[in-house]
Amino acid sequence: MNFSPILTFDKMDLEHQSEYNLRYLNAQLGALHQNARKAIGRLGTQLKVDEVARGHVALGEYYYLTGNASTTEDATSYFRFDTPEIVDFITSSKLRLRLRVNQDSYYNPEYKLLRSGRNVTPDFVHVEFEVNFDTRQAGYVPSEQGLHTINVLILDLYSPIVISPLNEPLRFYFSQYLRYLQDEGHNMLYTLPYFKKTFPLSPRTPSVRAATPLPELDIRPFNSRLRLAWFKAALTALNTSRTHGKPTVESICLAEYSAEEYDTRLDVKFGIPEIYVSGNDVFLRLTITEGVLYTKRGISWNVVDRIDGTFTIKINVRNHAKVELYFALEELNNRLLTCFDAVLHHRRERLTSFLEKYALVCNETILKAIAGIDESTPHFDSEIYGGLIAKDAQRLGLVNTPHVHSFDYVQVLDRYSLIQQFQTLHSSDVRGTYQWTHRLADSRTFHAHFGPLRVRLLSDNKALVWICPKELSGSSLTSSFVFKDLALAFEVPLKTSDEEIWSLNGPSSVFRFHVADTILHHLCLDLEHAEFVLDLSNLGELLTFANDTDLQTIGGLVNHLWRSYSKQLVENGQHILLSTPVFKAGASPADYILTTVKGFTYSKLEVTRCNFDKLPASVEPALIVVGMCGYRPFPIDPVKILYELTCDGANKNSLFISRKCFLEEHILRLFDSINDKLSKIAFPTAGGNLWNQALSAFVESPEGRQLQFKIDGNNLFAEWTLRKQEKITETYDISCEIVNKLFIEIGRPNIQMTGTLSIKSIPKDGLSASMETRATWNPTLSFVMENGALVVRSDGSLPKVYSSNDARTRALGEDLKTKVISSVSLAELEEEFRAEFCSAWQTCVPRAGTFTLGNPVMNSNGDVVFESYYSTVAAAKIVSTVVSSNGNGSDLRLSPISVNGAHKHAIVNGSIRSAHY
Repeated sequence: MNFSPILTFDKMDLEHQSEYNLRYLNAQLGALHQNARKAIGRLGTQLKVDEVARGHVALGEYYYLTGNASTTEDATSYFRFDTPEIVDFITSSKLRLRLRVNQDSYYNPEYKLLRSGRNVTPDFVHVEFEVNFDTRQAGYVPSEQGLHTINVLILDLYSPIVISPLNEPLRFYFSQYLRYLQDEGHNMLYTLPYFKKTFPLSPRTPSVRAATPLPELDIRPFNSRLRLAWFKAALTALNTSRTHGKPTVESICLAEYSAEEYDTRLDVKFGIPEIYVSGNDVFLRLTITEGVLYTKRGISWNVVDRIDGTFTIKINVRNHAKVELYFALEELNNRLLTCFDAVLHHRRERLTSFLEKYALVCNETILKAIAGIDESTPHFDSEIYGGLIAKDAQRLGLVNTPHVHSFDYVQVLDRYSLIQQFQTLHSSDVRGTYQWTHRLADSRTFHAHFGPLRVRLLSDNKALVWICPKELSGSSLTSSFVFKDLALAFEVPLKTSDEEIWSLNGPSSVFRFHVADTILHHLCLDLEHAEFVLDLSNLGELLTFANDTDLQTIGGLVNHLWRSYSKQLVENGQHILLSTPVFKAGASPADYILTTVKGFTYSKLEVTRCNFDKLPASVEPALIVVGMCGYRPFPIDPVKILYELTCDGANKNSLFISRKCFLEEHILRLFDSINDKLSKIAFPTAGGNLWNQALSAFVESPEGRQLQFKIDGNNLFAEWTLRKQEKITETYDISCEIVNKLFIEIGRPNIQMTGTLSIKSIPKDGLSASMETRATWNPTLSFVMENGALVVRSDGSLPKVYSSNDARTRALGEDLKTKVISSVSLAELEEEFRAEFCSAWQTCVPRAGTFTLGNPVMNSNGDVVFESYYSTVAAAKIVSTVVSSNGNGSDLRLSPISVNGAHKHAIVNGSIRSAHY
């Protein structure tokens, strides 16, 4: 190095130590820069391919290359530097470094390759940074006075703070340049602990630096409050896109500011405010990371200019004892105007008005933050309230209600099923829904990995949803972060969607099932209208472990992160709470398939985000879905029906099927078909046979129709009777009688059918013996739970036949036995119930699983209530298959469900049921 060695020193000469040290370090920088210029003269102005040569000229020139490039044609910037300078020591571990940029420099602001016509020349001659440093003892050298210590000063060029106003491309290029200097070892300089006044490299007598007037001032608490307030503002700004309930200017002004008037709009984003001490003074540094000025042409906004920069404001100490800091509003306003001076010529009057309004709001907000008026860090335990499922959660009974108010279908879900569902969606996701990657304009990356959504239902068709980043990483961060319980809370309205395809990116992945002519009715989280809730978020981990640089990066990207991630959730169907198949308008509906549905939240008390964590579990809201079949309209407003619903100590996951659907449209329909068969039993005729003459006239009676259930003690019953008496001769009458009864037990819905069919020959004289053939039956159908699954079991003896001791009656009895056996079977109902209720229920979540039913109970009104269980076995992708006609001319489409690698279907009464076994 081209400077004279130190000859003498005096340990007692402390007065000018900092100033002499500064001169000594700058002398080294000057010598190193001179060496770099000589190397450039020797090697030429072309790009230095050799890494050693590039290191020799680093203090004089710098190219930023893309990839593995080796020529100037592959560069995106070129800088020539004059002599660098250390301007001042700010603290014992921080200094101010100045780089002088030669006007021959140029760069591409779009991070693209340097090309004529696109290159830009910096409009400044120097840029300043705040740089942390450390001093270390490197060794000793002999001298006349003994061993002299050799000390080195090591600059941390990886994390400097930019003081000068720079746009984003220049910030990136200079950060890469400083990193390169450190990688090449240019961040180490020599220094000595003491110097003499007659130090040969000092051109003038240095000024004496007075001691700071506030040696007790600790600025760390103030900066901690400011970074917290700034990050809160950045998160609160997530709500600026909402149509209603937008945040106030005061709540977000530390992070961003937007003003609009007529044809002018200004959008500004700010970095973390910082207080620092320089010499005897205290300063507040504010950084504009991005400022965009728009003007309107017609109905569209157009960017006319951009601005960024850093400015400082002097802070005064009002009370030395309590350390109260304040600054003048006028100074803040003047500094803002100075920083925006380059763009004021576009709309000076309006921009000045915008900045004056901002200064007024910002002044008060910063002073409140410095004073610590609100320095609480949001730390809400979302895992307990929105994500925890106890392994031994008690399931006590069912939700009960006397009736379902003429609704055909009512399904009740609690939050435990929703939490389980979101965990399943997360674990089974194969489309990268819970990962988000963003590439900045300078090619740096930001990665985020999320855990399952956490949810808590509220009144008024809303839910609390927690977004849980588990890992943040990427080249835009100085380090990676793994979080245990970082959570961002949102209050989200619920909405319904009847779209057949909810995924625009992958329509083939939609869960299609059941019969043809149906669409899926989705009950969804309306993430587009979500409102961020700061007080219910958990930010402690991030604020504790992230440095200011990373926190500013994360805060600057959080808005884009939320918009993109929420869009991913919607595109991949991860926002769906429940899906129900609904027949399209005009289609011929099948059994149990709904034609109209509506979903909403229900609770006994009003549950909001302000009181949900203070109310008992018995009043926690449930998710309700009501529906109608056969295109019947809703009898009343669904939201008003469930005031009788009781959930105390109960499992809220229940399915109600109305008396009309379960009893009248299914069981009575089958019962009626059995009676119809009994009334039309035909026997072989033999000429002149009196029995056959009587039976040929045995036709269906009107009293065998319009059956209704009645209540008899603890049973619901329906009775069908058919009687016919024919006069055959003057001596005998032939009478036929059928009595068939159906009993259903209130409580457990077991079904029992008992009946008698008798044919008698009755003598008119009362003396002759009568002849009779009689058949009786008593089949039963019961619902039982076996190994945690619902099973339909049939029982009861086959029909028995009694005949009097007569050849004619015995022959008639044998014929009657065969025909009654085929008429009174409950096998059809058994098969229907097994397909409907013992497999997966109709409602589901696409690609996440389905519900299974269990523990049915029938109330006194005839409504059946099933307990429902969410199954976490994901369903396979559906491919519809057209099968042959069902007999009435309509085609049926089977929708296979993957079951252990196979598919099963069930066809019942002309309708299709997807069966899981």
